[in-house]
Amino acid sequence: MVRLYNSDAGIILKALEIMEKIGVSPHICEREQKPLQLAGREAYRSQNSMITLHIGLMAPAQLLLQTIRPWLFGEKAKRADIMLRFLDRRLQMIEDRGARKSSSGPQGGWKIPYDEEDWKLCSEFLGLTRSTKKEFVAGVLNEYEQRTAGYLL
Repeated sequence: MVRLYNSDAGIILKALEIMEKIGVSPHICEREQKPLQLAGREAYRSQNSMITLHIGLMAPAQLLLQTIRPWLFGEKAKRADIMLRFLDRRLQMIEDRGARKSSSGPQGGWKIPYDEEDWKLCSEFLGLTRSTKKEFVAGVLNEYEQRTAGYLL
């Protein structure tokens, strides 16, 4: 999933225009920003709501990241590279196996379960974020390692 957040509608509109030109149609949503609370200071609340462009499908997310990757640097570039490795791998697996798309499912409807390499990429990605899901992914990887070593049946 790729999300672009900003409170400046002009920036969001420009990003939307670029996405549509390359064939990506994001979902757009808007929400009020939470107040920022710093220790010993009064809470600050932005007057502008947060606008989000959300891309949840793998192929459009891959296309967007491939397009913008040359202009990313630092942590965002690292996260984009990991996500591209994940997306390239998953889309190739789907193509190789001729997987069918179902109407629902925990992995966006594709019938190919995540494997150890997928979870390792997720863990590597989450290591570069402030995500609260790190423990969950670490637990799944631990199960794979135990199963591979023969400790779990």
